[in-house]
Amino acid sequence: MSHLLQDLNSQNMYDAGTAMSGFACFVTPDLARDLANDVMTLLSSTKPYLRKKAILLMYKIFLKFPEALRPAFPRLKEKLEDPDPGVQSAAVNVICELARKNPKNYLSLAPVFFKLMTSSTNNWMLIKIIKLFGALTPLEPRLGKKLIEPLTNLIHSTSAMSLLYECINTVIAVLISISSGMPNHSASIQLCVQKLRILIEDSDQNLKYLGLLAMSKILKTHPKSVQAHKDLVLQCLDDKDESIRLRALDLLYGMVSKKNLMEIVKKLMSHMDKAEGAQYRDELLSKIIDICSQNNYQYITNFEWYVSILVELTRIDGTKHGSVIASQMLDVAIRVQAIRNFAVSQMPELTYSRPTVKSLTFDRQTSWTVFKTQFDVVSSANGWNNRVKASQLVASLRGSAAEVFQGIPSDKLMDLTTIESALDARFGDSHLTQFYRTELKMRRQKPGESLLVLAADVELLMSLAYAECPQDVRHSLAAQYFVDAIRDEDTQHATRLMDAKDLKLALAYSMKYEAVKTVSKTSRNVRSIEIEDGTGKEKDEKFDCLLETLEKLLNSHVARKKTPRRNPNVICWKCNKKGHLQRECLTISPNWEKLMYGRLTGRRLPFLNKAPEEGLKVSTLCGGRNGLYLEGSICSIPCLMLVDTGANVSLVRTDLAQKLKENFIYTAPNISFKTATGEKAEIHGKLDAAIECGSRKFQHRIYVADITDLCILGLDFLQKFNFTVDLEKNEIWTGGEEIPLFSVNAEHSKLCSVLAKEKTIIPARSNVLSRESQKFLKIQIRHN
Repeated sequence: MSHLLQDLNSQNMYDAGTAMSGFACFVTPDLARDLANDVMTLLSSTKPYLRKKAILLMYKIFLKFPEALRPAFPRLKEKLEDPDPGVQSAAVNVICELARKNPKNYLSLAPVFFKLMTSSTNNWMLIKIIKLFGALTPLEPRLGKKLIEPLTNLIHSTSAMSLLYECINTVIAVLISISSGMPNHSASIQLCVQKLRILIEDSDQNLKYLGLLAMSKILKTHPKSVQAHKDLVLQCLDDKDESIRLRALDLLYGMVSKKNLMEIVKKLMSHMDKAEGAQYRDELLSKIIDICSQNNYQYITNFEWYVSILVELTRIDGTKHGSVIASQMLDVAIRVQAIRNFAVSQMPELTYSRPTVKSLTFDRQTSWTVFKTQFDVVSSANGWNNRVKASQLVASLRGSAAEVFQGIPSDKLMDLTTIESALDARFGDSHLTQFYRTELKMRRQKPGESLLVLAADVELLMSLAYAECPQDVRHSLAAQYFVDAIRDEDTQHATRLMDAKDLKLALAYSMKYEAVKTVSKTSRNVRSIEIEDGTGKEKDEKFDCLLETLEKLLNSHVARKKTPRRNPNVICWKCNKKGHLQRECLTISPNWEKLMYGRLTGRRLPFLNKAPEEGLKVSTLCGGRNGLYLEGSICSIPCLMLVDTGANVSLVRTDLAQKLKENFIYTAPNISFKTATGEKAEIHGKLDAAIECGSRKFQHRIYVADITDLCILGLDFLQKFNFTVDLEKNEIWTGGEEIPLFSVNAEHSKLCSVLAKEKTIIPARSNVLSRESQKFLKIQIRHN
């Protein structure tokens, strides 16, 4: 103790401060009694640091030795006007804590605290003072009248939510205590309610709860002021926090009137279906009955409506309030004689068993959008609530569709919204909206396609491309796209002039116009011929004979034209062989090969900077003996890639693309490309591929088609990444790196397999391995 006393009286303020901090941690009644005077002496220190420490330590002493409060109180009161803000704040803190036990003893300090409240800018100290005034106001009503104006000013000016709440809470307490002596306080109440609305609308859950709590206090004395904010309270029923939902339910109970009873109950009934947790659902059911039955059914004007509500509540599964519902049914039927016949007529509903529709399964074979529509119909027919719908939806998933559970937290597996969002993100087609819009814009009537089929396709594309648009806008757009897609120009122009407002009208008019046009053509080509004697028949026979003769002459002329009259000894100037001309020569010279593939030795490709022609084109489906290849990989899968500068697109074979499903992008089904020989092949989609050549890797989007080679690198790839070709050295350059090219020729290529049982190191770029005594590992050797 002597050491502690020595430190308290030290000239070094930090030693004294450390001693007071330590003393506060282990103070006992005896130490408090013995050292109270020494600590009290420090209240008069010239150093603010020591005065603040001493004030806070005195609170600990007061708790252990209450007799020290009386002699220390005058000095403590003086510190409320201390010039140092820290000392002043510490004094306010200590007195406010002491006043919590017995506020009456500190009523004399009200003038000092009032002065601090109107002059201080310290929000934390203001909160303490306002709390103290809230405790003093019931003891002195005149104090409440004086507090209204400064508190209202603080409510208007402060941006601190905690201070705002304390001001509102104190104003409410003051107005409740002085309501009889201050009738004109409606403006202050309205101000508090408006500010509480800001708290309730805040995203902070704590502020929202405090706002609802303060609103319930105002509701007891001023219900009309709170009823105007009924919509805001109803929104709180959708909050994730159950405590906020329960607080909103308590508010709704006091906000009910004859005018809004049905509206509030309707909202609560709709909220019942999506309520999570049996406990909250039971609380919601109980609150609906309490709201309707309060004050002997004071607010019910239509008892048939209330009986219907009770019947609907009986359909809620697993509720523990079945007896309450039954007693309400009996009570209403007994008390209200006029309702008895209707109540009896509703009794069969309680024993009615709704027919059960078999649930569906989803395995990705059908569209998720289609399955979702079917599932909603089945759930509605079966009368499922959201909890049952969630369990049924989980049970309906099959195969790869069930993998969606891996991304859903275990506590959300019964949350319908979470499950539907995950399925929509994984299997929905919302991301294809732009694709559907483009397809709708490019849609044209195909040869032989009827207008009815065209209209049905346009309507389907409209529902996929503009699902979020209003119905009238979709009908108008569908009519416009349908007219644009009509193949026949006359029918299209006539339908456009008709200016149909929806697709049905446009379809009906276009079909009618098409039918009339067809009939008009038929009637125009039919003429009646009257024959009076046999001369007409004779003329027809002569005409048929003449027609046969002309047909024979024409056929013989065509046959002669197809059969070439050529000297068998004619010599081709290109290959010096007999039997054909130069223009019919199939031999490919080295120079012509360079031109055909767009390669010039040692120079950059001359037309890489030109735009590709319209349409997708390649030289050939197979490189064959004339193709130049390079070794590389596509998405880490090794393959040989044909370099084809006669192609304006790059292609990959279908079987290779199927191994990379995660990178596969589907395209419209009617896209195709042509080869130089006129062959056509369909495009099955696109592949977002990582193409590796040499030591470099390129990200490029290539088309998927049925080709012979694994991959064809076209102009789009070569131009994009600035490739240079040298045919004399069979090399291709990009970014300063040399990549060898080679030709796969049947005469010079050979594949062979060898097997070894022992570990063998094969040198890089080995061409021949020929030691009969060694058995090598299984490899492939290619000779260039």
